[in-house]
Amino acid sequence: MCFNEFELLKNDNIEYDIDVDDFIFKLKTGMEQQAVQHVQDIFAKVRQSGNIDLNAIHIIALDLVLSVMKACGEAGIDIQQLFKGERHPYEQVFKIRNIPDMQDYLEQLIKQFNSKLTDMRNFIQNNTIDAIKKYIGDNISDYTLSLSSVANFFDMNPSYISRLFKQKTSCNFSKYLTTLRINKAVDIIKNGDGKEKVYEIAEQVGIIDPHYFGVCFKKVMGMSVSEYRDSLKNQT
Repeated sequence: MCFNEFELLKNDNIEYDIDVDDFIFKLKTGMEQQAVQHVQDIFAKVRQSGNIDLNAIHIIALDLVLSVMKACGEAGIDIQQLFKGERHPYEQVFKIRNIPDMQDYLEQLIKQFNSKLTDMRNFIQNNTIDAIKKYIGDNISDYTLSLSSVANFFDMNPSYISRLFKQKTSCNFSKYLTTLRINKAVDIIKNGDGKEKVYEIAEQVGIIDPHYFGVCFKKVMGMSVSEYRDSLKNQT
């Protein structure tokens, strides 16, 4: 059966309701189990009707496959990656002749979609974190650098960045920023001539209050700036 024949079947007086919008919503939001249940509920109703028509089964399945294809487009997933080995995504549907096999095919398709969706989200999130880290590193001397300023630069919600940062780095944003600033200060001290004032080092790493800088330094390094300098001298 070709696609044109499918269009003709759509004109038959076969009634069914798969709630396409709800199904696509479940797919795009990663609600795999709910999408699978959606399919199971549809075919359960077909069985209960007692009128198991192969054409009707094909039409229902095609609507679901086309819904998956639409979800791919809206979610930015490559359809060819999802339907590998199939010249036309709907070809497999016409090879299936019973409800159990059709249901199994559709459920596997949903799981494959969700896997691709997860991979894509992880890729985007990892790229986002890398971009944020680079931005922080490039602007470490900016004393206005904060979660809010970074969120504003990337046009993202601060809470989302905070959660994403914690999820991907196992470290909250504030701790990451402070640690990065102190590590930069350590590099300045190591590569300096020992005459740099504490407030000068603090300013170079984006902390305008020398006292607060000292507190942060000791918290990260376990010793004061002067103690750290003394430890370097003892190593030579």
